Amino acid sequence: MKRAMVGSSSLLAFLLVVSQVVPSSGQANASSASSSVNSPLIANVTGRTAISLDGTWNTIVDPYETGVGSRFYENAKPKTKSDLVEYDFDRSAKLRVPGDWNTQRESLLFYEGVIWYQRYFSYPKRAHTRTFLYFGAANYQARVWLNGAELGEHQGSYLVLTLGITRIIEQQSLDIAIWGSQDNAEWGAKPMLSFPQKFYCGTYQLLLDLNQHPGVKYLRAKWQVSRWGRGDPKPLFGIYLFVQDAGKQGAIAKSA
Repeated sequence: MKRAMVGSSSLLAFLLVVSQVVPSSGQANASSASSSVNSPLIANVTGRTAISLDGTWNTIVDPYETGVGSRFYENAKPKTKSDLVEYDFDRSAKLRVPGDWNTQRESLLFYEGVIWYQRYFSYPKRAHTRTFLYFGAANYQARVWLNGAELGEHQGSYLVLTLGITRIIEQQSLDIAIWGSQDNAEWGAKPMLSFPQKFYCGTYQLLLDLNQHPGVKYLRAKWQVSRWGRGDPKPLFGIYLFVQDAGKQGAIAKSA
């Protein structure tokens, strides 16, 4: 097992992720103790002194959700031959962070459920500073333990929608709405989000807060083009739409 040895304080981090996408990145950050305790977000993450936790994490797939009851977060080791410990992160399968588990292992391609992530790292204690364990993003639900103590829980995620219009003619407009579904069958009575009506080429972005739409697992874009005036009544346009996790650097593109 690889350990990041940067100090004398050994730490053990656990991340319990439910649903699909694992954290886009992990970092241990230090900041001045004068920072606001009640601030919900950490500002200027890349400008802080940090240890990256990106890389290989030990993982255990937990389809029956027994890990919490079995105290996986304690990372227990048998002390005698008669001790019954039915899990072992040190010998478990590995997954890369950042990255989704669906494309890293064939058996997880369609898996939706619980996976435990675990890794060791070391961080030196510093006087008059606070240390944060920061994950760029986790979709959809995550719980975090450090050295056996639960630090917090997250549910939901944010998506950045990028609309690009590459070709359009005069006297026509484009309307695009984003719809959500829990089962890919029922799409509700109204869209979750709509782009303002567009008349010109360009790139436009919107932020979709999935925290306001719990349970949504599928997205669909619907568009409508209006044409008026003289000439050919047939619309002519070229567009593309990117859906990107707000915590990720990459994007998944889908053309329309």
